[in-house]
Amino acid sequence: MRSFILFSGLLFGLTAFAFSQTDIPDKAEVSGVWQTAGSPYRINGEAIVPADSCLVIEPGVRIEFKTGSNHEYINPSFDLGLLRVKGCLKVQGTAEQPVIFTGQGNSGSWGLLFFDEGAADSSYLRFATIEHASYIRYLQNWVDYYGALSIADAAIAIEHCRLINNANDGLFVKQAAPVISNCLIAQNGQNGIRALSQSDLQINSATIADNGLAGLDCGVSSQPQIINSIFRGNQNDFTLGNFAQISVSYSMLQSEEIPEGVISGNGNLWGKAPKFISPAQLNYQLSANSFAVNNGIPDTTGLQLPPTDLNGQARVRFGRIDIGAFERTDSYLRLVYPNGNEPFVVQTTETLRWQTNVSAVELQFSEDNGQTWLSIGTVSNQKQLDWEVPDIPSEECLLRVRDANNTALTDTSDTTFIIDDHAIIRDGLKVSGVWSKQMSPVEIRGTAIVPADSILRIEPGVHVALHSGTHFNYHSPAFDAGFLWVQGGISAVGTEQDSIIFDAWGNGHWSAL
Repeated sequence: MRSFILFSGLLFGLTAFAFSQTDIPDKAEVSGVWQTAGSPYRINGEAIVPADSCLVIEPGVRIEFKTGSNHEYINPSFDLGLLRVKGCLKVQGTAEQPVIFTGQGNSGSWGLLFFDEGAADSSYLRFATIEHASYIRYLQNWVDYYGALSIADAAIAIEHCRLINNANDGLFVKQAAPVISNCLIAQNGQNGIRALSQSDLQINSATIADNGLAGLDCGVSSQPQIINSIFRGNQNDFTLGNFAQISVSYSMLQSEEIPEGVISGNGNLWGKAPKFISPAQLNYQLSANSFAVNNGIPDTTGLQLPPTDLNGQARVRFGRIDIGAFERTDSYLRLVYPNGNEPFVVQTTETLRWQTNVSAVELQFSEDNGQTWLSIGTVSNQKQLDWEVPDIPSEECLLRVRDANNTALTDTSDTTFIIDDHAIIRDGLKVSGVWSKQMSPVEIRGTAIVPADSILRIEPGVHVALHSGTHFNYHSPAFDAGFLWVQGGISAVGTEQDSIIFDAWGNGHWSAL
């Protein structure tokens, strides 16, 4: 018969002063308070917080788990360290002194941190890092748990946590409804979050990036809610099971189109890159030209967000919350328009737009993809400028905006735009807004797409010229004919005097409208 030992906070303290670390044997029951004086706490098997007990872990404590290779809990050879919470766990790290859950030694993976069915909803994790964990099979009711942090039927709070560099999922929930706020879930081997059946978790101001599979794998009949979060660099943002539904708002997604089963609310930025500073170094803070800066949900009332971000900085810095887990603390400056591929027509007026918190900016123009720059001018306390497009036809145009007092703070069009005597639409571009007679003829080079949520209005007298081609199989790589694909809406109403003409650019036939 196995013996069970209740380790109190007092015993841990005495052991720590004698040996400067605390060793916890397999099947030990743990409760009380873990302090830095006893750190690191080395879990050499399964440690259990009993149903009627609470374990409090104070700032700066390090918990090191036994690493191994046998992941089957019911196998006598099972050799991974884990912490099973049946009662209450309160992890009380700070930005300066996070609590670390990691493996023993410099290699291998440990088991996981597991909240069992019936664990207290009063449990929470604050400013914790969980790294180098793996998975355990048949852990509870023959269910396999794949998350470094795994939760079964509990509604705990997870705040200011980093779930990084784990072998499988960062977070795994089963019929649970945790609230995740200000967390980074990144560079895990499988999903950032896997929500098994009927898990209605809430994700607020999180950054979920560079995971091996989905950012969020949403199981059968689960209905997560995502607000003010970033999904980037995952194999895909979401995967959805039967009857699953995800609600997302004021978030930045890598997908350019709304996936089936996703309800897109206000403020989402689809297909927009967040421009992290250095993901390779696990630095997911926002660059100065990120569209996530000062672009989050306008009203955070009701989200119960903590007052600081994952780094302990004030959560709202420039009047509006940033999207994701990190708030930018330095100045920001981003070019909004033109940002690449726009068709400009010579001697027309275009409104240049940027967003910033600096007082004065200089605007510059390049006709040769950035080799040389011409100054447009310096403006103060403005965020737009009407610009008469110069008579300099070029397909290698760029615009640059920079802080007039700090030229290191700058942003440039993501790619080149075109200036010509008529509008030129590059292949594969999304189009909307208004095509005026002033832009005519509108030359379409390949496929132009009116997205599902957009409308294109073509004014009287416009000549739409689609490139002629010789290959008309759209699914073939050789497809080369002009094609205007309307997935949303189009309004093309001419007059008797000014009809709208669709025909070929060049000899031959174009594809279709």
